[in-house]
Amino acid sequence: MRPDRLVLQLFNAGSSAATQGIRVREINPALAAAGFQVQTIRPFGWPWNPFARMHNAFRGLDPLRTIYVLLRCRNVALVCGHLESCALLLYLRRVFFFRPPILVWEVPWSPGWRYREAVSRLALPRADGAVVFSTSQIELVQKHFRHDLETIFVPFCVDTEFYSPQTRSPMQDAYIWSCGLDEGRDFETILEASKATQARFLIKAGSFLKVRGEQYPNVTFEKGYLPPEEFRKRYSDAAIVIVSTKVTSNASGVTSLMESLAMGRPTIVTDNPALRDYLPPPGAGIVIPVGDKDALRRAIQILLEDPEGAEAMGVAARKYAEERFSRTRHYKEMAKAFDQIIGTPK
Repeated sequence: MRPDRLVLQLFNAGSSAATQGIRVREINPALAAAGFQVQTIRPFGWPWNPFARMHNAFRGLDPLRTIYVLLRCRNVALVCGHLESCALLLYLRRVFFFRPPILVWEVPWSPGWRYREAVSRLALPRADGAVVFSTSQIELVQKHFRHDLETIFVPFCVDTEFYSPQTRSPMQDAYIWSCGLDEGRDFETILEASKATQARFLIKAGSFLKVRGEQYPNVTFEKGYLPPEEFRKRYSDAAIVIVSTKVTSNASGVTSLMESLAMGRPTIVTDNPALRDYLPPPGAGIVIPVGDKDALRRAIQILLEDPEGAEAMGVAARKYAEERFSRTRHYKEMAKAFDQIIGTPK
């Protein structure tokens, strides 16, 4: 194994096992084609990791794993990890004369969460590079943490094999589907638009949405966990999928948007600047202004009144998703990011 192409990947998530082994793997043929091998070290379990029973954002700190990396992984070409997984490593690297560059993967934006803001201020100014999933975040990272930090946009991806067009279930009436658990979602605009149509709406939102169901008689609010296959079925049976967000610093709604387009569903999405790297082109979806309930109502009407046009839009959406959101493309961009930080060997 060439040490100049060996990447150590650190995740926040782990299991409840007492220890976690290191396993070498080629994550994707695109990475293997670029010559990269990846070692993955997940957080240790309890009691070795005092944060093991906490949220992933704390679990990733894992001091034992940090010491292990500092002492035993000194010859890798690059360390790539989530913010918390890199934080202590970045703070202690000079003390241990740890030389491999460290790339923070997917800088999280959690406004108001003081813990994560503190970790960001600790880690990002010391990092050799950072990866973001939206080009709009590049300026934010450099403005708030370090103006010369190498900040790289890598487009997010979706499993286009699992999320692929499915045979729709026979139903008496179609529904309009929207799902999102983060506070960047704008369900209020959807609810207001629902008053102007007799269409049935199905909404799965986080606990942040506080409404009385009787105010919206044609809206059903779903709660509880949906198994992956059932969750996918919600998309395939929907006449329309709506991804409505506020203006956010993170790419709120990106996963729902990619899943819907990959499923080949007619999709309405709001023009959040943080989502512009993922918005469908004309004919593959309808993009409306943020918070514009009238534009949303008109878009719904257009799709409901032209089923053939809506299905054609779904076909175009699937083609766009295959070209833009595939895992292969994601890992090719990942390999470019690795090379950008460590330099391509001559």
